[in-house]
Amino acid sequence: MDIPSQHGVIDPQTIKIGQAARNAVEPENLTVGENPDAIPEAKPSAIDESVVLTPDGKTVGKLALTSNATSVIDTSYSSWLVELVADRNNRFFAVIRESGNPRVYSLDGKELRGRVSNALRKNGQRPTQKAVNELLDELRGEAEATAVKADVWSRVAQLPDGTRVIALHDEANTHVYIQPGLVKLVTEGSKVMFARSSTTEAMTVPAEHGDYMLLRPYLNLSAEYFLLFIAWLSYTLAHAKQAGNVFVILYLIGGQGSGKSVASKIAIRLVDPNVVGVERLPKLPKDLGIAAQNAHLLAYDNLRSIKPEMSDTLCVLATGGSITTRRLYTNDEQHVTHLLSALLLNGIYSFVDQPDLAQRCLPLRMYSMDESQRKSEAQMWSEFEVDLPVIQRGLFDLISQILVHLPTAEVTTPQRMYSFVQWLAAMEKVQGIPAGIYQESYAAVLNEGQLDSIRDSVLGSAVLDFAKQLKDGTWSGTPQELLNDLNTFMAFGFQRPPRGWPDNPIALSKRLSPLETALRTQGVVIRSERRKERQLTITTKDIQNEKY
Repeated sequence: MDIPSQHGVIDPQTIKIGQAARNAVEPENLTVGENPDAIPEAKPSAIDESVVLTPDGKTVGKLALTSNATSVIDTSYSSWLVELVADRNNRFFAVIRESGNPRVYSLDGKELRGRVSNALRKNGQRPTQKAVNELLDELRGEAEATAVKADVWSRVAQLPDGTRVIALHDEANTHVYIQPGLVKLVTEGSKVMFARSSTTEAMTVPAEHGDYMLLRPYLNLSAEYFLLFIAWLSYTLAHAKQAGNVFVILYLIGGQGSGKSVASKIAIRLVDPNVVGVERLPKLPKDLGIAAQNAHLLAYDNLRSIKPEMSDTLCVLATGGSITTRRLYTNDEQHVTHLLSALLLNGIYSFVDQPDLAQRCLPLRMYSMDESQRKSEAQMWSEFEVDLPVIQRGLFDLISQILVHLPTAEVTTPQRMYSFVQWLAAMEKVQGIPAGIYQESYAAVLNEGQLDSIRDSVLGSAVLDFAKQLKDGTWSGTPQELLNDLNTFMAFGFQRPPRGWPDNPIALSKRLSPLETALRTQGVVIRSERRKERQLTITTKDIQNEKY
C-alpha cells in the first residue's frame, strides 16, 4: 500500500517520485478559520505525475503533486487528499479532505492506525503490526520534514474574528459556528481542524430551538448557584485551549446524596462527552498533563484532600503552563507537556485549602435533597436525554447572545479570573438585570471559598482571629514579635502548638506570604517592609460576618 503525504507517496519498500514534480511544488500555509460559506471545494490541480512501482514492477498508483502542498494517490481502493500539519505544541496530524468537513488524525492515534490497517486489507495485504508501523514511521518522517504549522483543536476553537467553533465529533463531523447573535451548524466546507482523541465521544446534535432552563430540575442547586453554573458552562464551552485563556475551576462541595456526581456527569455531557467521565484525581502531575492533552474538560470525584504539589499543578492547569520531564531514551532532551484545561472538582469535605487554588475556583455548595424529590438515576437520565438537545441549543444560543454584549460589558467587581467576570457582566446584559448582580454573587461565593481555605490553615485562622480582636485595627512589629503575640493569643505557652505551626520568625514569614491574598478578601491586610529589621503591619477593614 502507498500512503500519500504532503510532498510524496510513502511505500513500505520503495519510493519513486518524479524530481521535476518535487521541484515544482511551492507550499503555502493552510488557511484556517474562514467563513464556511466562502470555503471553496478542495480540487487539487496536478503539476506533474510519476508512476509509483513496487519492487516487482507492479503499478499501484499515480502521484499528483499539487500547488497547495498536498498530494493525491489513486489506487484500487481509495483516493486520499492528505496534508501533514503540526500544531502549536509540535504534535503531528494527517488531514484527509473527503466529503464534509476535514478529518484530522493524530499520527500517534488509533484512528489513523485503523485507517491504515483497513487500507492494507483492501489492497490485499496483511495489516500486520510491522507493516502498519513501517508506514506510520515513514509518514512521521515526512511530517517532521515537511509539515505545515496550523491550529488543530480538540473540542472548541476560537478564530481571530472572535467566532467560536465547537466540534460535535458526530458521524457527520458537524461543526457548530457561534458568532454574535448567530448559531449555525456546518457539515461541509469548514476549514477549522479538530482532532478527536481515543476517549472522545460525540456531543448531541442541538435542537432547532433551545432553552437551557430545562436543565434546572436536574441540578440540586439554589437559583443563585444555578445561574452561576450556567455561566460556567457557557464560558467553558466558548473558550478554547489556547494561550491567553483561563478556565475557572468548578468546585462542588456537599454531603452524601446532594447530587455532586450527577451534576459533574451532566457538565461533561454538555461540554465534552468522553468515555472516561468522572474519575479519581491522579497522583502524579504528569498523569494529569496526559489527561489534559486528551480532553477539553476534566472532572474528578470524591476528593478528600489535595497535596500542595498537585494543588500547584491544578493552578497551572487553570491558567496555562507546562511541566517538563526527560524524553524517553535520551539523556539531555526534554519532553514538554502543556497544561491548560477546564476542570471540575467535587467532594464531601472542604478540600481546597490552598488560597492560590481557591482564587481560581467557583465554589458551589450543594445540600442533601429531600427524600420526596428523589427518583431513580436511570429514570433521571432517560428524561435528561430527551431534554438534552434543547438544553444544548439553549447554551449555544446563550453564548451567541453573550458575544454580542461582551465588548461593552461593564465589570464592576473585578476578581483574579477577570475574563470570567467579563462573561458574567455580559450575561447580565443578556438577561436585562442591573450591572453587577451576577458579579457580586460570584465575589460572594469566591469570598466564602477563600474563608474556607483560611480556616483550613492553622496559621491563617489564627491571624484572622488575632486581627479581629485588635482594638484600633492595626498591629506593627517584627516577625518575631508577631510570632510571640500569636503564641500568646493562641495560648501555646500552655499547650503544644499543632502541626504546621511556625516555630521561628523565618518560617512565619514564609507561611504568611501565600495567605496574604486570601486574608485580604476577609479584610485583613498584611504589609512587609525592609528596614534595619523586617517590619510587618496588620490592618483590618470591614471584616464581614463570617459563616461557619
